Amino acid sequence: MASKLNRNDLLIVSTHSKIYCLDKNNGSRIWRKEYLGSMKGSISLYINDADLLIAAAGGTAYGYDLFTGSVKWTNSMDGMGSHEVAVTSTSTNDVARLAPDYEAISDRPPAYIASQKSVVILCSYGMVIGVDSTTGQTMWRYRCPDGIQHMPAVISEADKVYIGSGRMVSALNPKNGQKIWTVSASNSVMRSCAMTMATVWGSRQAEM
Repeated sequence: MASKLNRNDLLIVSTHSKIYCLDKNNGSRIWRKEYLGSMKGSISLYINDADLLIAAAGGTAYGYDLFTGSVKWTNSMDGMGSHEVAVTSTSTNDVARLAPDYEAISDRPPAYIASQKSVVILCSYGMVIGVDSTTGQTMWRYRCPDGIQHMPAVISEADKVYIGSGRMVSALNPKNGQKIWTVSASNSVMRSCAMTMATVWGSRQAEM
């Protein structure tokens, strides 16, 4: 199957507690998997540049082979409850090879270290964990300083992961979860407002 289909031909859909892989060219189904975790809200999906499909919902995350749907690992997200989950992943060093040739120097993506390893970032209910993309093991965890009741917003880049919750924004080292900086982005007295974020490079990762 992998020999006939390119990763760019695939569309992943989740509905009714199932995950489907469809061919974008004609809509035909390639595989279907029952989501094994507890369901509360929708299933969050993310595909990293190593063709790992991450699906997370209800406090459980799974790593699937993109082309076959076989389960590679499970992470129970201990201590993070059974709430909706935000998911992203840092890139592997292959991104430097796959990235488009930008003409403007200012448009070039951040430099990548050859030994860089992809880290899956899972966020739920004011908590963030970094997960080994190969084994599914939790590498580190971080509690957001403001907004324990929120699902944190998250953006991953080469050397930083940006976490937003309530009024606070933090930058973390994706390898170990160490805090690089934390600021209050808002002076509002309300702490219960959801946050969204974007960066140019974070948005462009999907174009690879």
